[in-house]
Amino acid sequence: MLKSGIFPVFFSLLLIAQIDAQETPSLDKFDIYLYEGQVFIELIISSGNTCNGIRYYRSKDGENYQMIGQVTGICGSPYFPVGYDFTDHEPEMNATNYYKVEFGGFGFSKPVALKVFDFEESRSRVVPNPVSNSAVIYFENPGELRHQLLLNDMSGRTVLETVATGDSFELDLQSLTAGVYMYKIFAIEESNRSIQGQLIKK
Repeated sequence: MLKSGIFPVFFSLLLIAQIDAQETPSLDKFDIYLYEGQVFIELIISSGNTCNGIRYYRSKDGENYQMIGQVTGICGSPYFPVGYDFTDHEPEMNATNYYKVEFGGFGFSKPVALKVFDFEESRSRVVPNPVSNSAVIYFENPGELRHQLLLNDMSGRTVLETVATGDSFELDLQSLTAGVYMYKIFAIEESNRSIQGQLIKK
């Protein structure tokens, strides 16, 4: 026969384990993106999920986080999806910013790293530039549309062509000769609008 104190202790340990094992509430949407020098966080908590407040955090090194905004009170709904938007107006420019969201009673989302650039007039940035062997071209793509990049030499000949759905193109340029190259980036579904710039191959 079990002693009377064993069951309550076992139940308490089980409850603690269940709380520790909780993950973030179910989400219909969780997007973090850069647009015009600001970082936007958009999330939709799925129907049937609630939490005790939402807190937004940013870090410069991925370890030390600072709270930059919050939603107080009960969030989400047992009956319908609920959306929440937050804008970071002062991210660390020309650096990698790390973001995570805390859902009260559930814990934190996984951190998201986002490179934030003060884009030039071309609305894009080549890193590094001049280029030795490889480079990344960053551009704004908040809608995550499919974009195509055309890289031309100074005679207008296309030397590289690639497609991406994110906000950057990773380019292997080892085979190119030294010189100045022009690039054009455009959404495949909206080819009438484009981003243009140049890179220098050392």
